[in-house]
Amino acid sequence: MSLLHSVFAHFQIVSVLSHPQQQQKEFFRKCKVSIISNGNIVGAPGHFSKVYKGFYRDAERYFAIKVTDLESVSASFRQNFLPRELRIWRELNHPNHVYLYKDFMKSGYVFEIMELAVGGNMLTYVQERGPIAEMACREWMLQLIDALVYLHRNQIAHRDLKLENILIFDGGVIKISDYGFSKKSVDLSSTFCGSRSYVAPEILQGIEHDMFKVDIWSLGVIGFIMLTNTMPFYEDTGNAQIVDAQRRRQYSFPSRLGLSRLCVRAINILMTFEPRVRPSIFNWFIYGAMQQRSLHKINYCRCGGSCTWLRSTECERRPC
Repeated sequence: MSLLHSVFAHFQIVSVLSHPQQQQKEFFRKCKVSIISNGNIVGAPGHFSKVYKGFYRDAERYFAIKVTDLESVSASFRQNFLPRELRIWRELNHPNHVYLYKDFMKSGYVFEIMELAVGGNMLTYVQERGPIAEMACREWMLQLIDALVYLHRNQIAHRDLKLENILIFDGGVIKISDYGFSKKSVDLSSTFCGSRSYVAPEILQGIEHDMFKVDIWSLGVIGFIMLTNTMPFYEDTGNAQIVDAQRRRQYSFPSRLGLSRLCVRAINILMTFEPRVRPSIFNWFIYGAMQQRSLHKINYCRCGGSCTWLRSTECERRPC
């Protein structure tokens, strides 16, 4: 039995994000994989890949299965980015990073078997529910800080931190995903990586940069969006305009949210314009600011549903 059949003998695709091409349909049919095209959406489609929901019969567990068509990707992605992503991802073992159970390549496709995020991604969560309560945001930011401490301590920079790459699991646990731009190195980089609305000014300026300081900036943008449900900077302007807005800090925290001064200060410090002044993830202030008044655990809403709003007046003010 081939490697492909031996793996898929234990898997059944129970939902699919989007209709695959005819070639993919035939390929899956030969692999004895059934596809239900009207199943639940499990993730956002990438440029070159699709994400499926699969069931592992032996373990009686659901998984997310990312399938990448190697014929649709560039030679640079196939030879450099993808091997590096898999090499780094296999090394990761941390509660706030999505775990990769298995990966393999067969017949021009790469299969990545990973944890399934039952709560979707953070971008959808914020868009549907609005600004996140400060105490809940602090707890989630602490989890992201722990995840980045783990990466940076192992000399790995993520380089594409954004809400779409933060997945929500049971119990309010969040995990970082998508390591396509990640790199293990302590050297300066000149590569443009990430989304323009999340990246640090030094990237938009096209200068050599400290990859780890870039992650810090992106963390600040993430915190701002979670707290306000607005973008601090927008991609529909040129790089020079974005950099000018970053330098002038042309964003604001609405007073109606009642955010503490310490919380606002922490986000501002994460988005320090000068990279040499911007703190590292090991800075004591970042962790201390987020830890203050943290409940250390995000409880489910009293309604008993999948809502992760804290059991507090926030729940009554913003019910499920």
